[in-house]
This record gives sequence, C-alpha cells and structure tokens, in this order.
Amino acid sequence: MSILFGCSKDPNAPHEELNPVNFFCGMEQAQTKASSVFASGNTAIIYAFASGGIAANIGGTPLNATASGSGLLSPTSTMFLPKGNYDLYSVSANSSSAPNICFTGGVSGDLANSVDYLWAGNKNTAVNNGANVTFAYKHIACQMQIRIVANPRVSGLVVNSVKFSYPITYGAKMNLSTGSISSSGSVTALSNIAGSGNTRNFICLPCTVSSQVEININATIDGQPVTNKTYRATG
Repeated sequence: MSILFGCSKDPNAPHEELNPVNFFCGMEQAQTKASSVFASGNTAIIYAFASGGIAANIGGTPLNATASGSGLLSPTSTMFLPKGNYDLYSVSANSSSAPNICFTGGVSGDLANSVDYLWAGNKNTAVNNGANVTFAYKHIACQMQIRIVANPRVSGLVVNSVKFSYPITYGAKMNLSTGSISSSGSVTALSNIAGSGNTRNFICLPCTVSSQVEININATIDGQPVTNKTYRATG
C-alpha cells in the first residue's frame, strides 16, 4: 500500500500583486533647478526601501541601470513592487561604469577623489498599478577649477604643471537618504593634476581644512626669462 501526500494553493487565499516600476532620468542644474539630459550610456545604481526605511533593500535592489538619450533609465531587470509607498534613490559616477560603492545602513564606505558622484532621490513614492519614477541627478562632489592668468608684467606664459593636495578619503562617506558627503579632515601631499594649458578642471571630496596648490611655469617676467618657476598658495 502506498500513501501519497500533496498540497494545492487555496484559490481564495489573498495574494500580493506586484507592480512594475519604470525609471526616467535627467540632470538637475544647481542654479536654476531645471533639468537637462543625463548622458546616454551612463550607468547608475537604483536602491528601493519601504517609505521611511533605509536598512533593508527591496525590489531586487541594488539594481544597475543604463541611461538612453531619450531620458529612459533601464535597469538590468524590471523592478516590481507591491502597492504602497517607497523611498527610491540612485547613485552614479557620471560614466558608463557603475560607481564602486556599497551602503550599510544607508551610509557608504570611504569614497574616492576624482569621481563625479551623482545622487538622486524620490521619497514616499506611491506605487499603485505601476509607477513612473524620474531621477533628477545632481553633483555632490566638489567641482574644482584652477586657472592661471598672466598679469601685464608677464608674457610667454607656459604652465608646466599644476599640483594639488587632495582631501584624505578616510571618513568621507555618502549618506544615501540625503545625498550628502561627509567632509574629510585632512589632505594628502601635493600630487599632479592631469591636463594641459592654463586651466585644470578636477573633482575632489569636500574637506574642512585648506588645500595647497603648486604651479610650475616658464615665462618672461618684467623682461626677464624664467624657467621652472614654482609658486605655491593655500586656500
């Protein structure tokens, strides 16, 4: 004699309906709050939490997503969420590579200089029969420019190198719920900034102490030629 056991789903049992979430993207302009295009091919990471929460990821997140020129942000897989309200965030390095970042309890590990960190958030987003979510990314690292301009006493200016003391990365972490980066409290030794000409554009982490700049030039000053002349400043 054999005894067979089996089970079947109760047709009257309640079930949780999952709704697809679609994502769109743009860049927030700091001065005007207007939106511009988030570059096609950029990669971002999407995070989802129950509204008011930041500890437990839901919806299969974190999910990598790629932007198209039309403003569509396409995750590697579609996000489905039950009906409800959610806090949704996204982080990017403003490049085709996903940022090397991991959050624990809503706080990242130490960040890096020279990375154009972007952040966007949509809190208390309602998902009901699907949802369309737009991330308006903003720059959260420091966008820096050093420009060397000759006064009338100087001619034939050639900038050989520009060096800068970058913030120490220890302790510089991102808060996912606010998009803020905690400031470093010290700086490194001087290091070269890549580039040519009289201007250098670069990105660094925020810092609470002054950084040093060193500029090496060739020029004619008051009619006298100088070679490999070095100037330093703190600011």
